[in-house]
Amino acid sequence: MDFGFVEETVRPLYTVETGRPSYPPETLFRILFLEIFAHRSDVQVVDALRYNLLYRDVCDLGFDDPVPDDTPRVVFRRRLGEAGFRQLFAQVVEAARQQGLLHKEWMIVDGTKVRSHAAERGTIELLREGRRRLLQEIAPKDPEKAQALETLAEAVDDRLAKDQAELLTQEIERTEAFLAQAETVETQTAPVLQEMVSGQGPQSFVDPDARWGFQKSGQPFFGYKQVLVCDPKGFVTALTILPGNAAESTALDALCDDLAARGLLAPKLAADKA
Repeated sequence: MDFGFVEETVRPLYTVETGRPSYPPETLFRILFLEIFAHRSDVQVVDALRYNLLYRDVCDLGFDDPVPDDTPRVVFRRRLGEAGFRQLFAQVVEAARQQGLLHKEWMIVDGTKVRSHAAERGTIELLREGRRRLLQEIAPKDPEKAQALETLAEAVDDRLAKDQAELLTQEIERTEAFLAQAETVETQTAPVLQEMVSGQGPQSFVDPDARWGFQKSGQPFFGYKQVLVCDPKGFVTALTILPGNAAESTALDALCDDLAARGLLAPKLAADKA
């Protein structure tokens, strides 16, 4: 496949006037493409590129070319964002269509769970962590306020509660008091912690978009649902990511609209009852 379209697509995201020269965006994209194709992590693909000549050829790296570590790829993904990724994804699919690789009669839609890499933590742990994070964020902005909040930032003594329910109530009350005194300082953590106190919204500070959900009755998981449209050969033509608590069916209309806009909407659709 010719990946020449990458350079043109990402050109607006770079500047030639400032900063050091970057790794060629096409090379970074090829490495990311290979990660997905070969089911490897950032670290694993770097290790493989050091000795695997086939991998180096796929990624357009010469025998003596240095291998970019994981940091440039993290920056590249962040720079692309969702919009840039979708644009490059659509161009890869279009290249496959032009080569006659896509089956035109059927679309197959299904969702699968994607577990978050963030630790699954209980509400009590999250409230305690939230107060610590908020205190650290306040300290450089208002040292006096941070010092006054140190006692409220500490965990409630487990021995003072007769059971877990009472301990949770005390942690919620302490967090509410903390937030009330901290509201004069603008922080990123406070709105997230406020949602956690209300019993809604994020269940992780590391991955605030992840949610608890079910793919099967009685089998909860923490993370996301990946909803894919494939052709009968398994070639992914459209995709979206939902929070773990969202219904897969809510994604179908937008996925079909996306396929129609790209001229890939097949006349037949297969899906399970979800």
